[in-house]
Amino acid sequence: MIRVKKIAHATYEVPDVEKQTEYYTEILGLTQTGKDKDAVYLASTVDHHSVMLRKGSQAQCTRVGFQIGPDDDLGTFERQVQGHGIKTQRKKDPEPSVSDLLTFEDPKGTVCEVFVEQTPITPGRHSAAARAALERRTVHIRDPLADPACHIKANPNLGISIQREYLADQVSAAKNIPGETNTVLRLNFCVWTQQHTRAINMTEWRACEAPPPDEALVGVPCYGGLDLGMSDDFTAWVRLWTLDDGRVVVKCRFWLPRAALEKYPHRAYSQWQRLGLLTITEGSTTDYDVVEDTIAADCHADGVRSVAYDKRFAEQLAQHLIGDGIDMVDQPQGFQLTEAIRRKGELVAAHVLCHGGNAILAWMADNYVIRHGLRGDSRPDKEKAADKIDGQVALDMALALWVRQPKAAPPQYQMIIFGGQP
Repeated sequence: MIRVKKIAHATYEVPDVEKQTEYYTEILGLTQTGKDKDAVYLASTVDHHSVMLRKGSQAQCTRVGFQIGPDDDLGTFERQVQGHGIKTQRKKDPEPSVSDLLTFEDPKGTVCEVFVEQTPITPGRHSAAARAALERRTVHIRDPLADPACHIKANPNLGISIQREYLADQVSAAKNIPGETNTVLRLNFCVWTQQHTRAINMTEWRACEAPPPDEALVGVPCYGGLDLGMSDDFTAWVRLWTLDDGRVVVKCRFWLPRAALEKYPHRAYSQWQRLGLLTITEGSTTDYDVVEDTIAADCHADGVRSVAYDKRFAEQLAQHLIGDGIDMVDQPQGFQLTEAIRRKGELVAAHVLCHGGNAILAWMADNYVIRHGLRGDSRPDKEKAADKIDGQVALDMALALWVRQPKAAPPQYQMIIFGGQP
């Protein structure tokens, strides 16, 4: 039996929408995130509405939204409901953040809406109608990222202790780098935000430049990141080259055990294997000897300077590679990755993260979410991610090695003049 995991939102009809909106915002602290001629949208987060208010003759709850787990199938849940003699209806793209919705009525007549998960609208995943709905419903009131007039309200000392140029840079980062949005809203504009956010703009990801030919990488500084998979997780091995012109070239290898291939037959694992993007090893866990041999060969061939790994999961493999002359650096996967995550966002926004369109890494980019700490720090969150993000974590670890490297001192020149007047 598939069970609902949480209540996602509720719709109320009220005689006085304006008065009820004031109550929810002033008393309960919700944020008004959108408004159209029929409804007001209120949220406890910045991602989607939690409460919708519509004008009606009497106060009543008319709709309740429920969310099922990310691995649950909405069609199976629909058949489960129909098995009780209940009539159902499916809707495509009914909400800005819902692509597929199941509706039915409870005995009281309240409409129940069930969906798998709420996801940001992207051109490749949602219809034009859904994107148009998003535009209609996100005319934000007092949005500090869209309305500069709000800046002085949250920062009374703007222009004195807080420079306008600094705040403008923060707003620009929040607009262009999804992983920075919540931090800027929380620290600069006192907006209550979620602890977790999607960190990669997939439109920007797809717009990144193509990598140069392999000949251009010879002699270029190279760093590696290893995220060793447990059971049905991916094992991800990422190398990156840092070019003088600011581009960062990324190459990946991925492994999975055959048990994972059989466990998730509906996923693209077999296709990725046929394309040579994924290596399948026999058994219920990945064959680490195969991984170790491949990493050693890559490190020697590419002149990898250092490899980041997490000693909680890969200590034995790391010791073997150290014995092979490879510099292994312990890199925890927690908030120590904050600067690497920030730098990755900047590279993607500038379209200079040359990942070559790797299909697995792109899928993981779309799944990738980060958790925010109390001091503006962040870390990848595998538990809250929609699906696997191991390759993105390995990329973060490799980037962490790079960003810690001391910058080369500018060259020093001395001018010597010979000769003079006769």
